[in-house]
Amino acid sequence: MNNLLTIERLLARQEGYNFRYKLYVQKKSPFIYIRDSLAGERVRINCKPHRTDNAVDLAKIWERIQVVGHGDWFAELDHKIKHSYWKDIAPTIKDFITNRCKGSARSNPIGHLNKLMKQEVGMDWVEIRKWLYEVDPKLSSGFINRCDSLELFRKALTQNGEDDPDWLDKDLLAKERRVYHSHRNMKYKEHLEDANIRAITNKELAEEWLDQYKREYPFETWCVAMMVCYGLRNHELWYVYHQSDGFITVPGALTKSIKDHIVWPVFPSWLEKYRLIARMDGMKKELWKRCKPVIKDIENRTELKELLNNEDRGIGDNNQILGAYFTNQIYGKVPNPLIGRVPTGSGKMSRRLLNLNPYDMRHSYAVIMHSEEAWSHIDEAKVAKAMGHSLTVHQKHYLKWIDKEKMRDSFIKNFQAAAL
Repeated sequence: MNNLLTIERLLARQEGYNFRYKLYVQKKSPFIYIRDSLAGERVRINCKPHRTDNAVDLAKIWERIQVVGHGDWFAELDHKIKHSYWKDIAPTIKDFITNRCKGSARSNPIGHLNKLMKQEVGMDWVEIRKWLYEVDPKLSSGFINRCDSLELFRKALTQNGEDDPDWLDKDLLAKERRVYHSHRNMKYKEHLEDANIRAITNKELAEEWLDQYKREYPFETWCVAMMVCYGLRNHELWYVYHQSDGFITVPGALTKSIKDHIVWPVFPSWLEKYRLIARMDGMKKELWKRCKPVIKDIENRTELKELLNNEDRGIGDNNQILGAYFTNQIYGKVPNPLIGRVPTGSGKMSRRLLNLNPYDMRHSYAVIMHSEEAWSHIDEAKVAKAMGHSLTVHQKHYLKWIDKEKMRDSFIKNFQAAAL
């Protein structure tokens, strides 16, 4: 017992050794902590119930540090200690997710972190990979969702420049992503013609529905008319504002889009017929009154932000709730839904009619832009930009409606040479 050392003496002594694990003093905690020098300063292991004020406990942990050397601390420890390690790093990860992700994007990583703790998955790549493959990468997007969460955890633990933990290495995660995307690409090639577009409305069908309900449901029909006319995502309706001449701006960051994008009306006559722009300010006030957006500061996502003008930006934190409100409380309030024609696999419209869901309104905008002669001078790149997604995504969903020959002829016909 005379050879037992205090925590202060051991902290000084360990500086003379090159062991992987180092003793660490956690403020306001009586228990012994160690840190993994390969995983960075922020990754600490709680050795509870061993205490810093108990010399025998200190001697046991110091002896194990020497025995483990550069091996795996958890190789022979029970799962309770592994589980407590997840609990130790959980606050760091959750803070990072709160500051990095929008509200709707937090549910997956927080849920996965809780699962890892509940299932007591060890801090070892073999165990983590086994947890990852509980979801089949061939069958479910849940696999890539888990990869995304693990990547967030890795970034949280290395946000101050620390090295990747050996049990959560960037290259290992990238390899699993390639596995998923290899299956995804095969599936995409096999089903390119089967984009999930249920029904497409047109001007006649939409106007028949709007004219039937506009007096009894003026607010609801204005919202639907905006969705169809500008190809909006549900939550974007809360944030759009008029630019000029019927063009509206969908602000980035507040919405799903990263950058602002400008959209033109697919049916310009609706601006006057349904007074879309004239009523916009009043309708937006009503939207915010019925279901208010939660906006967070871009620099500090723990703080709420108030938008002072159209150019002001923040992070839309409850867009998922706004989208659901449109579906259930606005569109769902009208007795009968808008209808559209079911498309065939070749990009033609069948005679069969089907009720539209809200996202079909957005699909309708794209299809009309590519199938109506009046819009044939607008190429797919411009339409993709107006809709706030990449050209790759746009072509994936709407390739069968894009008539390359018609667009080429229209471009030549409408081209104006520079006066040089």
